[in-house]
Amino acid sequence: MLKKFIVFLMCGTLFFATFSMEAASATTTEETDPYLELLAENSDLIKFMEGLEVLPKGIEKQGAEKVAKWLTNKTGLEVVADGENLIIPSLATPGMVDVDPIDSDTITTMGIGECIVAVGLMLATTGFPLSKLLKLKKTIELLGGVSKSVERIYNLYTKYRSWNYTKSGAWKRAVSEAGGSLSGDAKLVFLEFFNLGNVYNNCL
Repeated sequence: MLKKFIVFLMCGTLFFATFSMEAASATTTEETDPYLELLAENSDLIKFMEGLEVLPKGIEKQGAEKVAKWLTNKTGLEVVADGENLIIPSLATPGMVDVDPIDSDTITTMGIGECIVAVGLMLATTGFPLSKLLKLKKTIELLGGVSKSVERIYNLYTKYRSWNYTKSGAWKRAVSEAGGSLSGDAKLVFLEFFNLGNVYNNCL
């Protein structure tokens, strides 16, 4: 009888430990979702967008260098001008990617299973043209500002993830739906900024 009780106790302990590990693993995966991190309050992307939102009218006439310097002072982020492109180096994820800043097509993953978010990666390497950022600023204004735009994408993304969409699938669906009320150039620049051409296949 005692042996049976001990065996039962051991089985119960093993089951509980396995269940706890799986739950912890799931929690960790959710906590480290790169899309949620990108949209988190005070993330570098959000700081950049909030800076862009209050960019002084007419400053773009002084060139990308001036705009980059203003955004750096306003947001506390390093914003670099490369020609007409603005780059945010801090959005790169160290150790996850091997990047040739000249040709974004050469980006390769460094580890199987890593999820690389194209939005952050491109802004950290090749950047985004100032002319399109100015259009994005107006587009975000049409959507009610940075906070409302980001909140909408966040809510849609978490909804589609709860429906078992992959991360990349949920992101594309969320961005597309968040910009659904836009049309013409406004919609194109919104989709281009948040999708930036693709989301890597590792984002499952």
